[in-house]
Amino acid sequence: MAARGRSSGTEPVSPVRGSGADRSGWGDPRLRARVASVRGPLAVAVAAGLGQTACLVAQAVLLGDLVAQAFRGPEAVGHLAPALVALVGVSALRAGLGVLGPWWGARAAEGVRVGLRRDGLLAALRLGPGWLAEERRGELAVRLGPGLDALDTAVADALPRAVLAVASPLVLLGAIGWLNWLSMVTVVVVLAIVPLFLGLVGRLSAARVRRRSDALGRLGAHFLDVLEGLATLRAFGRAARQEGELARVSDELRRATLSVLRQAFLSGLVLETMAAVGTALVAVPLGLELLDGRALLAPSLAVLVLTPEVFAPIRRASADFHASSEGLAAAKRVLDVVDAADAREPGAPPGGVGAGPAPTPVAAPAARRTEGLVARGLTVHRLGRDAPVLREVALALRPGERVALVGPSGAGKSSLLEAVVGLLPPSAGELSLHGVPQAEAPPGWWADQVAYLPQRPQLFSGSLRDNLELGAPPGGLPEDLVAAAIRVAQLDEVAVALGGWDGPIGEGGARLSAGERQRVALARALCRGSASLVVLDEPTAHLDRATEARLLDALDGWLGERALLVATHRPEVLTLVGRVLVVADGQVRPAPVTAELVDAPCAASATTVVAPVGERTVR
Repeated sequence: MAARGRSSGTEPVSPVRGSGADRSGWGDPRLRARVASVRGPLAVAVAAGLGQTACLVAQAVLLGDLVAQAFRGPEAVGHLAPALVALVGVSALRAGLGVLGPWWGARAAEGVRVGLRRDGLLAALRLGPGWLAEERRGELAVRLGPGLDALDTAVADALPRAVLAVASPLVLLGAIGWLNWLSMVTVVVVLAIVPLFLGLVGRLSAARVRRRSDALGRLGAHFLDVLEGLATLRAFGRAARQEGELARVSDELRRATLSVLRQAFLSGLVLETMAAVGTALVAVPLGLELLDGRALLAPSLAVLVLTPEVFAPIRRASADFHASSEGLAAAKRVLDVVDAADAREPGAPPGGVGAGPAPTPVAAPAARRTEGLVARGLTVHRLGRDAPVLREVALALRPGERVALVGPSGAGKSSLLEAVVGLLPPSAGELSLHGVPQAEAPPGWWADQVAYLPQRPQLFSGSLRDNLELGAPPGGLPEDLVAAAIRVAQLDEVAVALGGWDGPIGEGGARLSAGERQRVALARALCRGSASLVVLDEPTAHLDRATEARLLDALDGWLGERALLVATHRPEVLTLVGRVLVVADGQVRPAPVTAELVDAPCAASATTVVAPVGERTVR
């Protein structure tokens, strides 16, 4: 979409993409380490394939013997029953192994796929929303979804068949050599030429496979952009143009896919040709030997049956190479995300919001509860910006204290709040709450202590209750806590209009207005009853004056002894606080609480000033 600059196919600079550029496919040691964890099921799958090869040799020998005995005359037909029974038994065993091998391969693939998807999602959570905002989310969703599903082909089929492409021809060549050594030499000579042709085809196909993978990622990213911005596109009359843009990106994927298929067909044609040539080179001398009486019919028939099968494992492995390319590309992308998260946060994830809820709440040290929120030398960077958004910020917020952040748009107010919440890891400095450093907090403890309303909250498809109970314990939230949050957020009439707390709000809150969505997100933050610090980013955005006044009055009573850190451009919100900090030029400075401060924050004094605001006093 033109508004977000992704439809052109250009990618934003990211530390994730491009890492490990020299590692692709099975040459990636990270992927090989993942596969090593399921080597047991894979070994069973390979053993089943080798068992099928042994059965094939037995079938060829038995079949040649049966045909040879049938040509000896009617008196020999009565002796065919044992050989027929053996042939049926061997065929049944081969069929059973044909089911057993793929089943164990599928188990191995499931283990790799589930592990990669879990680790990729957890890595994205650890990297946080700031990182995700710089990524092509549609492309990442394709990789984590259908992309990793395609990895099943690479692990369950391609990997065992790659091993069998080496092992099975050796077994078959040994059997052919035992039956007729000259035929074995002929097949070996033909096989020696095959890697040369496959190498040429493989070099041509690698670039085409990468182009198709990139085209698929661009289509996913662009499609998500169009869906998210459909209302804006319709409002500006640009929806028709996006139809053409989607058609262009889709056609790009179509051409890339057909190019890969043409390459796969070329590879198959080469192998089929070589198999036909090899079989012909074996069949002609065998026929001449049979005519001269220098060869027996039974072993000659067995050799003719086995010769084409020498090339079959290689044909299957070549086809799987193309079929598994999408899954391998997706695995590399996910592993890059995991590496980026490990590089940013080595070891266990911190106890911030991204770490998830703890099984049991962990209490902060009681002796230091009076310390509140403290920031020392806090420096914050955002991806895509060379200079830090905040530089060496010092901040102290006592328990129960209420502080407002004001300043021009883009000054870093939201970045400071995200750092406090744990969504934007600081590049330098330290944050602590009640004496517990953010980086050392037990998993989930920091999230339990902070109630957060982002500037652009995300609502999910479901009911009003579902959105309010996001992150609630398994037993749900107490009814009185939900009722209080709805009352404070001025959502009583909204709940009635939806048909109660269980009324659906639509995808992304489609049934709600912008102000109602903001209030639902505020109520969700207020439902975190264990929080000792409330962090709000523009809590009264999109609200009319009357609703804003009622909400602020109710919020004032609800806060009680909880500390408040709020970023705002609305002077009415300043009636809640006792101290104002101006965020400008990467610094945080104290200022008097005045309406003019919100209108012209950069002109604020750099010293603390005592000034009345209603019944409150700035300290």
